[in-house]
Amino acid sequence: MCVSQLTQLRQRVPTKDIKKDSKQNQYVVVKATFPQHTLEKVVLVHFHSGYIFIQTDKTIYTPGSTGSDMVEAERTGINIVTSPYQIHFTKTPKYFKPGMPFELMRKEKTDSEMSDLSGASYSLITPNILRVESEEKVVVEAHGLNAPIAVTIIVHDFPFKKNILYQVQTDLNPMNGMMGTAVIKVPTKDIKKDSRQNQYVVVKAVFPQQTLEKVVLVHFHSGYIFIQTDKTIYTPGSTVLYRIFTVGHKLEPVSKTVIVEFETPESIIVKQIPISAPLKSGIFSLSHNLPEIFSLGTWKITAKYEDSPQQTFSAQFDVKEYVLPSFKVILEPSEKFLYIDGNEDFRVSITARYLYGKKLDGNALVLFGVKVDDEKRSIPQSLKRISIDDGDGEASLTRAMLQARFANLNELVGHSLYVSVTVLTDSGSDMVEAEKTGINIVTSPYQIHFTKTPKYFKPGMPFELMVYVTNPDGSPAPHVPVQAEGFQSAGSTQGDGTAKLIINMPGDRPQVPIMVKTAHPNLPANRQASKSMVAEAYQSQGGSQNYLHLAVMASELKPGDNLSVNFHLKSNSPAVLNQIQYFTYIILNKGKIIRVGRQARQAGQNLVTMSLPITPDLIPSFRIVAYYQVGNSEIVADSVWLDIQDTCMGTVDFLDEVFMSDKDITSRSQFPESWLWQVEQLTERPNELGISSKTLPIFLKDSITTWEVLAVSLSETKGICVADPYEITVMKDFFIDFRLPYSVVRNEQVEIRAILYNYRDQTIKVRLELIHNPVFCSASTSKAKYRQILNIRAKSSLAVPLVIVPLQLGSHDIEVKAAVWGTFVSEGVKKKLKVV
Repeated sequence: MCVSQLTQLRQRVPTKDIKKDSKQNQYVVVKATFPQHTLEKVVLVHFHSGYIFIQTDKTIYTPGSTGSDMVEAERTGINIVTSPYQIHFTKTPKYFKPGMPFELMRKEKTDSEMSDLSGASYSLITPNILRVESEEKVVVEAHGLNAPIAVTIIVHDFPFKKNILYQVQTDLNPMNGMMGTAVIKVPTKDIKKDSRQNQYVVVKAVFPQQTLEKVVLVHFHSGYIFIQTDKTIYTPGSTVLYRIFTVGHKLEPVSKTVIVEFETPESIIVKQIPISAPLKSGIFSLSHNLPEIFSLGTWKITAKYEDSPQQTFSAQFDVKEYVLPSFKVILEPSEKFLYIDGNEDFRVSITARYLYGKKLDGNALVLFGVKVDDEKRSIPQSLKRISIDDGDGEASLTRAMLQARFANLNELVGHSLYVSVTVLTDSGSDMVEAEKTGINIVTSPYQIHFTKTPKYFKPGMPFELMVYVTNPDGSPAPHVPVQAEGFQSAGSTQGDGTAKLIINMPGDRPQVPIMVKTAHPNLPANRQASKSMVAEAYQSQGGSQNYLHLAVMASELKPGDNLSVNFHLKSNSPAVLNQIQYFTYIILNKGKIIRVGRQARQAGQNLVTMSLPITPDLIPSFRIVAYYQVGNSEIVADSVWLDIQDTCMGTVDFLDEVFMSDKDITSRSQFPESWLWQVEQLTERPNELGISSKTLPIFLKDSITTWEVLAVSLSETKGICVADPYEITVMKDFFIDFRLPYSVVRNEQVEIRAILYNYRDQTIKVRLELIHNPVFCSASTSKAKYRQILNIRAKSSLAVPLVIVPLQLGSHDIEVKAAVWGTFVSEGVKKKLKVV
């Protein structure tokens, strides 16, 4: 409070009333007059107008001479020590509050992790599901016992328990806190694969004086398979390059036999092959040739492990007769939704860019419509021609257009708006169509969902309400204020659209209705979203009123953070409170037990805090389960689910070097849509950051475009990692875009176009030639070349039509060349033209 008062005094105490030149401290009296009382406080006044920072271009200067060539260097401060680290207590208070957590701030030279705290009763904890041929961790624990014991863990068949499928032993002793883990595995040979019924095993823990058993479901899940294709669309007769990544439950590479199938759009399997590799890289690089006469449409690649065919993984690709456009069109609505009761126009920005990044000029035809169920109903009044200047344009839909097409606008709520745009370049050389769908017609811009929110609350304890706010299209809505009506609980959504609201629940009500509303300051009350639920009071065992509540305050976690976990204990029985000496906690990730331990509790502590290091093995999310035991009759437990910031377990970086030769390029003839399809082994040892690198010298292909490089790494220790795409733009000041159709018919005249682009600052004079090929009838012959002299303005393009008649079936070369007058700049393009 004093800091707050001092800050206000710096802003509001008039300078004229204070002596600046006084050598003594200056004070003012701050007085607060309440209706029945007056408070006064003497506050120091500080003459502080702000800060001044001074910067020089160097730290050392000479009187004007350059000095000599002799350099002296000295390294000091190399300490002679007995330990490489020093620990300091920073921002740590001198006093603690009895019976409450004490925050100790340590500052170290390196990151550190805290180690887990780890008559008689016993516990056996197993996962809910055991995966076949997968190592699974189980937990055994002894309560009220301090003498060392050996525990045997046995996996039996169910239900007869005649066969021992797996057996292991672990020791419990005071050194490990009478708590231990063991790894078990269910062999494939002992489980019926073809059974349509669920399969189970019996996990038994044999203690010296007691035996515990648990029936656990068995799942035939050998791991995961990721399928990657080099493209998403192919033409008949082309080759599909694809990779199969085989990983286990921890996303580590595994070497297993995989069955791969190719399925047509008619659901006909045309290819089935088993693949296996002697190496344990987990990567299979394969190809599939598509014949010329084939089914067009969406194809599917399906993969499954041979030992678990029940679970399949798939990827899709399209087969079409197409030619890639020279530019792309992006449609971006001003809002992700359309208010049915709004008066403002709905605007859509149109962005047109060549694939090499340059903006284009042209025109766009725009048409809006409403999609009702599966039927598209266009709005004729919205059909307009929009000018695209310097790559940008804007289309709008007015309320009058909507009302002219639909009499009752309220009937459109729940349906979606779409906009279709066709962009044509000024030269008429190319046309691209684009469509934006899924623009929902709504009365509120948000939707509220209760995700990962329990149905029950513990009377008299905090209740964590997880709110998920989405836009009408289902995407997360970040930075939206939300509040719980009737409770002093409010917050704002994070980048993923979630917000955690903490509600203090009453201790004497069986049910509590909760309503959550958005509180966006720019929206009227009728456009705010709301959602209701009813939370029910948790009934403790036998009405004991023993409760445990886990609370975490962190909202965004990433590896390397330390998470504070609060254990809130509540019981009306002093005997129970005196009995509990620790909490047992278990950390689960992807259905596996990752970590176990005990958090000690001292007498009188109703709140205990534990610091949990966030490690990469907890990615992408994990659950903390904690419990305490009351005698031999009651287990009181709670759990909390936490997400970790999506990051790769490994790191993939790129280094690009492009070397352009000064030699004239005769003809560009390599125009693949994808290339650099390689599998590389990283053999270098990782550096201090854990990054292993490899440099690949490559030559870019001939296309004037933007290439996108994607890398996927697979490691036994880090798992699978997909790097962010890396773009490389290939561009020239003068070039030819030779536009050819997918195919032409023999003996039929066809017009093709060569578009010449000049991105220089001045007009250029160009000579264009069509190279003779006897398989085409054209203006160019073996004795006389067909030439044109053209003037191309600065920053513009020119389309040149060329008429040919194909004479032979097959794929044949067609080539054009151009030279700029008065310079050494030349350009040539050679492509294949399919004649049918």
